[in-house]
Amino acid sequence: MNTQTIVSAPLRLSLLGGGTDIPHIINKLNKGKTISASINLFVTVGCTTLPFFKGIKLKYSTTEIVDDIDSITHPIFKEVLKYFKYDVDNFPGLEIFSTASIPSGNGLGSSAAFTSSLVQCIAKHLRNEVYSKEELLELASSIERNSGNKNIGFQDQISSIWGSFASTVYKSDKIKVEYPSKEWEKGMRGLIEKRGLLLKTESRVGLSSDFIEAHLLEKNIKVYEQILNLAEELDITDSSFNEQKVIELLVESSKISKTTKVRTKLIEELETSLKQAGAIYTKQLGAGGGGFIFCLFEKEPNKIPPNLKKLMIRPKVSRNGLRIL
Repeated sequence: MNTQTIVSAPLRLSLLGGGTDIPHIINKLNKGKTISASINLFVTVGCTTLPFFKGIKLKYSTTEIVDDIDSITHPIFKEVLKYFKYDVDNFPGLEIFSTASIPSGNGLGSSAAFTSSLVQCIAKHLRNEVYSKEELLELASSIERNSGNKNIGFQDQISSIWGSFASTVYKSDKIKVEYPSKEWEKGMRGLIEKRGLLLKTESRVGLSSDFIEAHLLEKNIKVYEQILNLAEELDITDSSFNEQKVIELLVESSKISKTTKVRTKLIEELETSLKQAGAIYTKQLGAGGGGFIFCLFEKEPNKIPPNLKKLMIRPKVSRNGLRIL
């Protein structure tokens, strides 16, 4: 057992193919594809050994101090410590904290970043194990589903673990992740960082999978097929970056995907305000019910109303995925 271990992972900006990474959709379409970016907003998890304390201390948005794993309220903390068979009676106490750039329920994949960070943190702390990207993806996805977030896909975990831009093709028995060419990475990074903004709306309440019900997945299967077709039109390994084509695909995919999300009146009003301020593209991130809106402008945005500007941040692409600090 180590003395102290800290792990950090970036959040995710979904660009194309969102929803086609969900196992139910992959099985129905025999394939899925997503293109996503890791951004410079992070979830960090730390674990400290407490030699003079018996039990577990958890510090996140609240604090838990318990004598055994079964008494833990937070489902992912509980599932991870059960998986690693942490024995309160035979090991020193543990203090585990989680902190994040922004609160959960943001549509940026924070649950996945937290789970992958926690899994690697506990593995390193208790067993001195460092997983490969593929091993961590499989284990963290399984743990998050077992903890109650049943209808999640894979792209959030991939963005948190791999970093940079990731183009991922999903089959029922295989997941293949590709990084972009230098030219494509430079072009897309410039588009996001110079002309992109994230607008905070209300936080989502509940798990992301609460907004992804099986009967709705089935109902929208044709929509997901269209979303997949658009994602397949873009190859990030190309030796050039076609900005106009990328924007056209983003705009079309965003329009189509609206039918798969839980959209509130506030989201609709904010997207209208953004377009009036010059946005050429807006996308509600995540499964719905709140979170962030990602938007792109034709030029450097300078006509944003003050009431919106105070709720906006400019994303930067994180070259690194999950790291042990």
